[in-house]
Amino acid sequence: MGAVASTFLALIFPPLCHMAVTSADDGGNGYGMFSWRLVMNCVTLMLGALGFVTGTYASVYEIIGAFQKVVVTAAAVTNSTSINNYTTALEAH
Repeated sequence: MGAVASTFLALIFPPLCHMAVTSADDGGNGYGMFSWRLVMNCVTLMLGALGFVTGTYASVYEIIGAFQKVVVTAAAVTNSTSINNYTTALEAH
């Protein structure tokens, strides 16, 4: 959730607001010579999208890894318990 919220609040929301306000103020002419402010807003949006995708991927990857460890650990405990029971049963006979 941190990758979604922090990326949106820090890198995606501000350029969107700036573009909305700038285009409403001057009819789209407030971006400066060669529209450099618009270019910088677009670059910031692209970096925000990249951070959003990579952050979300890393979070989902770690969540899946954590659940796989739990399943493997539970299976190992179950298998070792059944092996111990089998060994005890053999020793009793």
